[in-house]
Amino acid sequence: MGRAVLTKNEGHIPKGIISLEQTTGLFNNPAVAYITRLSSRGSKRTVMSSLRIVAKMLGFSGIDTCPWQELKRPHILQILFKLSEKNLSPATQNSYLSSLKGVCEEAWMLELMSADDYQKIYKIPSVKGSRLAAGRALEPAEVRSLMSACTVAGCSASARDKAILALLIGCGLRKAEVTSLKVEDLNWNESAFNVIGKGNKQAKCFMPAQTVKAVHGWLKLRGEQPGYLFSRILKNGAILNQPISGQGITYILKKRGLAADIEAFAPHDTRRTFATRMFESGADALIVQAAMRHANLDTTRRYDFRGEKKLKEVSQSVNFFS
Repeated sequence: MGRAVLTKNEGHIPKGIISLEQTTGLFNNPAVAYITRLSSRGSKRTVMSSLRIVAKMLGFSGIDTCPWQELKRPHILQILFKLSEKNLSPATQNSYLSSLKGVCEEAWMLELMSADDYQKIYKIPSVKGSRLAAGRALEPAEVRSLMSACTVAGCSASARDKAILALLIGCGLRKAEVTSLKVEDLNWNESAFNVIGKGNKQAKCFMPAQTVKAVHGWLKLRGEQPGYLFSRILKNGAILNQPISGQGITYILKKRGLAADIEAFAPHDTRRTFATRMFESGADALIVQAAMRHANLDTTRRYDFRGEKKLKEVSQSVNFFS
């Protein structure tokens, strides 16, 4: 689909607080309206990135100049075809499709798209297929090495990093959930804490004994005053009154992984490790789903790496040639 098919629309994405004067301009752009209604910052970033790519595929400079309300079913099908040519996974293609359907729904709700055009787009089926699960689960020996890399007595950074690792691996938290955690969220009577995760959903997480010990160790140095649990720390060991960022956690994991001399791993692999250890302990799939705070059980199963490990052991131990 080329530029000749769609006409430009001078909508814009206002910054800061939305005033009454800005409302008309904001909601004349279905993509902006769709992004606005998303509750998660992570989801907003993901969708904005996807829609920028789609807008450029359609021949427009960005989200604010693309006339989304003029999309038709053939346009969406052509976009999916181009995405498949880029060898994107079915899950990624379906993520794009979901975003486009959301934008078209907003266009219909705003009376910028006919019900007939919207229904034809809505009925486009999901892309079939799957890919191997990404990432890996850390081995118990690797986890021990990581924790040992954070055992410098009296070092504030070591105590903080050990507590962060203990929450990531022992509770399956996401990076954003760790950075948003506050001291007042902790419940020592139950060895638990409240966390707000994806979809703006609040849940209670329970800490294993080692995680409780690691968090206590950090608080002895940080202090138990209210505020964000994890702070930035200067090279001289000074603890700042500033929350750590997601990028900060990524840096910590890379640094401690190198110190532990283990194979490189992604931050989300700590969550995969948590789920796999839960399954290995004999936990029911529904219990693991609740602990991971997944809406869909199939999502939880993708975090189970037991089968791959067993397959590797058996395949490499059987003598096929004698």
